[in-house]
Amino acid sequence: MKKYIMILCNILCLLVMAGNLLADDLVRSETRVDSAWSVYGVDGSGVIVAILDPGDRL
Repeated sequence: MKKYIMILCNILCLLVMAGNLLADDLVRSETRVDSAWSVYGVDGSGVIVAILDPGDRL
């Protein structure tokens, strides 16, 4: 029984990750990354991303 629960959990995790892969294509089309690649020839190599979070401000 424990083996079947583990298999079911793995299948559910795969389904959730597949939804995230589809969301990546949606974000790419919404931000028009493809047009930036074709117009400017940028590919994002060597880019560093920094996220500054000031924390909770009450």
